[in-house]
Amino acid sequence: MSTAAVRGWAFLTVCAGLAQAGFAAAEPCVSDTFDRPLPRATNVVTRRVDIPSPQFPGLWQEGIVGGYFYTLFANGEGVLQATPDEPAWAINIICNETAKTCERMPEGLPAPADALAIIDLLERCFIAPETAQDIVQPTVVTSPEPIVEPVSEPAPVSEATPVAEPAPVSEPTTAAEPTPTAEATSAPTTEPPAPPVPCGLNAIPEGAEGITVQRLLLLGGADPGPIDGFPGKRTRTAIVELLGEKAADMPIPATIIALDQLLCGEKPN
Repeated sequence: MSTAAVRGWAFLTVCAGLAQAGFAAAEPCVSDTFDRPLPRATNVVTRRVDIPSPQFPGLWQEGIVGGYFYTLFANGEGVLQATPDEPAWAINIICNETAKTCERMPEGLPAPADALAIIDLLERCFIAPETAQDIVQPTVVTSPEPIVEPVSEPAPVSEATPVAEPAPVSEPTTAAEPTPTAEATSAPTTEPPAPPVPCGLNAIPEGAEGITVQRLLLLGGADPGPIDGFPGKRTRTAIVELLGEKAADMPIPATIIALDQLLCGEKPN
């Protein structure tokens, strides 16, 4: 959880009565138990701690939406960032359902334009959950209709008015047919194939080995526990779940290679 979000938690701790009363009145779009995935999110995980703290206030949901990492906390806070740790940019929010308002606190570099639509989604999840499905879509620019100039009809010729015979036109000199250029005779170009969808290591940001193996496990649908870079019992259980018992004592570098092969459709060595 970022510095700004921690400051926000301290503020809400002072105003605990207001924050709790605000969120008792409506169920967020992820449900009261935070086990309903955020719309269009992937790799969604719901986490709980018995003893809340400023960094982990009891109940929260995390995952990936629009290619960015998000976290929603049960106290009305949220964060969207480029990567789960040491992000180049992050936007923290603190929402009050009673006032139907959210405060945004950006950190680091300016966030990409498409991240603002996702921030709007996170805020709606708290203050207007019934509209959380209405995600802003990119505007499709259509070509304007061609303008057709009206063609005036020729004036009718009166029968009484004699029409002059046209002057004889000399035969035009026949010009040699131009030789077709290479561009005119070449076959039409085809659209290049779409780039492959990234998988495995290409689908996650670079990081330490411990964080990398935990991110790969999340992509594979397993639960490695907190993404903290310290593979513990839950991480080892998730490794065995995806790679089998043979991977129980596999070194982390070899595990990363095996998970990358598995997620990219290859047979692990």
